[in-house]
Amino acid sequence: MRTLSIIILSFLLSASPTLAHRGRLDTFGCHNNRKAGIYECHKGQLSGRSFASKAEMQRTLRSPNEPPKPAVPPSAPSPTIQADLSDCEHLKYGAPSEGPDLLCRLGYALSHDADLKVADWVIYHLTRRRVAGRFPRIDHFRPDPDLDKKNRAALNDYKKSGYDRGHMAPAGAMKWSSRAMSESFLLSNIVPQVGAGFNRGIWRVLEERVRKWTTERGELYIITGPIFEGPTKTIGKNNVAVPSHFFKIIFDPIQVEVIAFVMPNRRLETNNLPKHITSVDAIEGRTGFDFLSEIEDGIETMIERTKQPGLW
Repeated sequence: MRTLSIIILSFLLSASPTLAHRGRLDTFGCHNNRKAGIYECHKGQLSGRSFASKAEMQRTLRSPNEPPKPAVPPSAPSPTIQADLSDCEHLKYGAPSEGPDLLCRLGYALSHDADLKVADWVIYHLTRRRVAGRFPRIDHFRPDPDLDKKNRAALNDYKKSGYDRGHMAPAGAMKWSSRAMSESFLLSNIVPQVGAGFNRGIWRVLEERVRKWTTERGELYIITGPIFEGPTKTIGKNNVAVPSHFFKIIFDPIQVEVIAFVMPNRRLETNNLPKHITSVDAIEGRTGFDFLSEIEDGIETMIERTKQPGLW
């Protein structure tokens, strides 16, 4: 029945030039016009304007007096994305944003924010076979050598900070390869997290659930990252930003389903995990990112608006 609904919705969208062109508007009153390769705004304070990307629009909101860069057509090469990312398996369903530090590792891909010194988002593709890996965890936290020293976190930033070094792509999902395990400890994949009750509590439990769901479903794509709302606290000499919240989006490409979570970065009751379920649309509104952008528009709209009623 789900497959039939998807086919009908897809047909209706493709048959309507208005819907196919406009798509849904996000919380900014804008949308990605994939046909033109631009990000257009139809409502709100930026109504009538177009941008090269949602990130460009957000920069304009932060600096309204700065003239926007011209929108770049899809045929033009982007100077902000590394050329080899077209073959990155973790980005099969799209990169949520573009930036100067987009990196593809064996076990995950990420976009790194040079100002905040943490990842904007991290994506990893997990399969049943990978979950069954047996390589042991070997803690080797270290700065990311692919990032400029002035733009990255260092080990001393976390020392006596009161925060755990929280994995975005967890070491527990990297047991299928010694290299993947090692690269999961690069500090570009690490974000300050409250320890007891969060990183060592509800967050760990959710990561374990993801691996269990992968074993049951066959494969999943997981997108994880920080959210910054309100005044931003920093730690260490390099001013590593401490998120107010974290999000996690789990996409099942086989059953075409999504479950998403947002949790505040504080001690939480593990049993309350279902209370933190949300929709992808809600996370896009809070982050400005465009998730799962390479899925056919009609299907993307349907699954991103869905809020699962409970845990899978």
